[in-house]
Amino acid sequence: ALLEFIDALKKEKVECCVLIPLIPTSTVLSGELKKRKVQFALLPFVWWAGKKTPILQRIARTFINLLVLLPLAIKIKAWRSEVVCTNTITVPLGALGAKILGLPHVWFIHEFGKEDHGFTFDLGEKLSLWLVNKFSSSVAANSHAVAEKYIKLISPAKLRVVNQPIKIKKTSFYKTERKEESIKCAIIGRLQAEKGQEDAIRAIGALIGQGIKAELEIIGDGSLQYQKYLSGLAEKNKIGGSVSFKSFAKTPYP
Repeated sequence: ALLEFIDALKKEKVECCVLIPLIPTSTVLSGELKKRKVQFALLPFVWWAGKKTPILQRIARTFINLLVLLPLAIKIKAWRSEVVCTNTITVPLGALGAKILGLPHVWFIHEFGKEDHGFTFDLGEKLSLWLVNKFSSSVAANSHAVAEKYIKLISPAKLRVVNQPIKIKKTSFYKTERKEESIKCAIIGRLQAEKGQEDAIRAIGALIGQGIKAELEIIGDGSLQYQKYLSGLAEKNKIGGSVSFKSFAKTPYP
């Protein structure tokens, strides 16, 4: 989502610089940014949300982010940024850094939070969303459903829907080999309950149950235990041969 967002901005002659959390998977993103000749920096900031997080861990996360705040603000200033954009509701430092520097801040929300990822805010939902509203010049939601979730706690004057830009290679649709007239579906994302892979398997099972030939490719990394559960679910629904798994891919196209 971030890379396509950057590509769309670059087409509008907007120069982008990116702050990336210092985590193992950052190498993939940093590699893509290098290809695009986009400046970036790695900093050890962390989420301000999690699943059933013990209070000591929540305090530790808050402390870590406060320590990183000054280096982050210095980097934003060194880039001579005019606007700061945060591309997830799970990280607060962009908004705080923008406030320190007196810059406008745009918060781009892609997540429902508890409903899709099962996480809660370290500072509680009401206080956290008050801060989102307070420290943002504008708040963008990637769908009307997400906007509806936050409209009660974020000013309607600030909140707007901005659909995620998607690049599609038209020729890719003609490269896919179809088995007779079967429908080939794919669900892309990390293997976890909140991503909906179970629903996709059941949907394919429903199609096959109606005599419609269908296949499902599940693309993404995650828990091997959860992958085994999904495989078992496919076998239980007697569609094991119609469901396949593929690890992380830079592109979903064949």
